[in-house]
Amino acid sequence: MSRSRRLVLSLLVLLLLLGGYLYLKERSVPEELPGKSERHDLISKAVEDLERIEVRRVDGSSLVMLKEKERWTMPVPWENDLDQSRLDLIARISSMLTARRRIDAPAAGLEDFDLKPPRAVVTLVFKGGESPVFEIGVPTSSGKQRYIRRKGEAAIYTIDTTQVAQFFLNPEDFRNTGVQTVKAEELQYLFFRRMGEIIELVPIDSLEHEPVSSIFTSLVMISPQGPRGIDAYELEQLMAKLPRELMIRDFAEEQPEDLGPYGLDNPRYELQLRDKERSLSFMVGARDSAGNYYVRFEGEDRVVTIAEEDLGILQMESFHLMSKFPLIISIDKIDSFKVVHENETFSARIERSASTDTDEPEVRYILDGKEIDEKDFKKLYQKLIGITGDAPNRGEIPAGETQFEITYRLKEGPQREVSVRFKPVDKDFYAAFTEQDESLFLVSSRQIKSAVELLREMTGE
Repeated sequence: MSRSRRLVLSLLVLLLLLGGYLYLKERSVPEELPGKSERHDLISKAVEDLERIEVRRVDGSSLVMLKEKERWTMPVPWENDLDQSRLDLIARISSMLTARRRIDAPAAGLEDFDLKPPRAVVTLVFKGGESPVFEIGVPTSSGKQRYIRRKGEAAIYTIDTTQVAQFFLNPEDFRNTGVQTVKAEELQYLFFRRMGEIIELVPIDSLEHEPVSSIFTSLVMISPQGPRGIDAYELEQLMAKLPRELMIRDFAEEQPEDLGPYGLDNPRYELQLRDKERSLSFMVGARDSAGNYYVRFEGEDRVVTIAEEDLGILQMESFHLMSKFPLIISIDKIDSFKVVHENETFSARIERSASTDTDEPEVRYILDGKEIDEKDFKKLYQKLIGITGDAPNRGEIPAGETQFEITYRLKEGPQREVSVRFKPVDKDFYAAFTEQDESLFLVSSRQIKSAVELLREMTGE
């Protein structure tokens, strides 16, 4: 162990000892009595018979649980938000309280155990009218147990703090703070708005017409431009930032009349997600003093806060989500293509004979009038359709006219020709334009240079 580590540990031990001394000195509480551990059942009843738990504490706070039709309730306006699993657990613990030791004739008075008045008075109401009342005092010197007695009895007991900790909770501690999200692997819809930009993904089978560009995923992007394929890996990485449950840090306001103070009158973000079974929709506004975001879920009035680390999905970018191919078309969809580079033109076509029931169609691959090997032709085709965006086009204006263009002739469909054009932005990048006459990508000049070199090599120029 290093010297610095030993020093840190020594300081921690010193602080703990000092804290324990000050606590005991201030409280003057009787020390925990020596002797072997015992077992005393203070209450042992069937949890099904428990109908009410009522806690009144010395500070004036209270906790009331009522059983109604096999469900626990509390007199709070947000009753539907109660975490039933936690309430059920509290009921089970409360119906079976077991003490560790019994003090029949304590030398100290009740005041020294904080039993006059007690820190908390607990009333348990069971079917049939039995209503035992317990008074809970101060923790023992170890802090692992508390003093407790049944009202009206002289004996004092010690009980593990874990059995009575629930009696010192507030109703808000039983409020469900988890908001279930969607299953990333079953995502069927995504809508995201940030400061005017909209990203929207929909199932490919929801489109009226099959896209010209080849799409290899079940979801397609229709905004900011589309229909366009998406990058499955990037989508998976993005959805990994969304936890299966969003944890509410605080309930800011139940029914706000003005959303302005929370930045939700003009939210920064809006997100909608849907899988096969459920949907999630919420707006995100400003931050609170702790850096958490104010959030309002669809169908709810309340405003809550959620930590920034739970909302990493809000940092999505359309460029990262979309397929980076300016135009990718399956070779089975085309009859021919033409490439124009400055004053050079390269033409290619695929000749397919009619197929029969017994024979596969004969296919010939022609480049600039010469038949070439299928492997070489497909290598060239993959080079052309494989040109990908290196960066998003954020408004860069081309410095010149089109210098490189690929035009594909389709076998069928209402649109028989599609093309992608590349205009120089500077010496390092081209802006890629498709039929929409809008450039989404910047493509490095090395990709264009590599494609031209391969064309020249294959045509002998």
